[in-house]
Amino acid sequence: MIDPTALEPVSGHPFGTALNEHQFHRHVEDLLSLPELMSSRHRTHHFDLSEYDHLVSVARTAHRLSRYVKADARVCARAGLLHDLGAHWFNTLAPCTLALRLQESPGVCHAIKAHTLLPELPRTREAWVIIAADLLTSAQECRFVLRRTRDRAGYRLREDIARRRKLLHRFAGGRVAGVTRFGRNTRRRLIGLPITRAIRRVAGA
Repeated sequence: MIDPTALEPVSGHPFGTALNEHQFHRHVEDLLSLPELMSSRHRTHHFDLSEYDHLVSVARTAHRLSRYVKADARVCARAGLLHDLGAHWFNTLAPCTLALRLQESPGVCHAIKAHTLLPELPRTREAWVIIAADLLTSAQECRFVLRRTRDRAGYRLREDIARRRKLLHRFAGGRVAGVTRFGRNTRRRLIGLPITRAIRRVAGA
């Protein structure tokens, strides 16, 4: 049975044109039930994102890109879904072996082997499509993780400032209100000080 979540976009794509879902499904339908692909859900690939998410995103992006360079959409989608399956860094032995076992076309095998540029250089449009789709997807994953990290850091900073304000009000009482007349910069410097120094400064105001 095909997992319907496999056809859902994992993240946004850089192209505005809609993916032909029916055609994409037809091109990779037999691969979506592979045990090797299902097990990739539990392996991390980039940062803390799963290998499965990366493979599906590359396959979808490659399928979209294929129309712009008149490449074989089926080869692009299948190579994108297998290109890093079980691979370790630039070692494509595992996905190439799996592609041979599945009796994939020479175009799919070449695109998988050449997407790292070593040990084989790309010779077909489909291979270049996989390289571009892999780079675009990896860049989007990096941007997603950086944005999430920034948001978490901002949230922790706001929490820390709120905690310091609460401690100041608790220990210094109403005298904190007297600091407001010195302006916003003074309040910022006060909150940025260690708690003990801040309380000592407020108490002496």
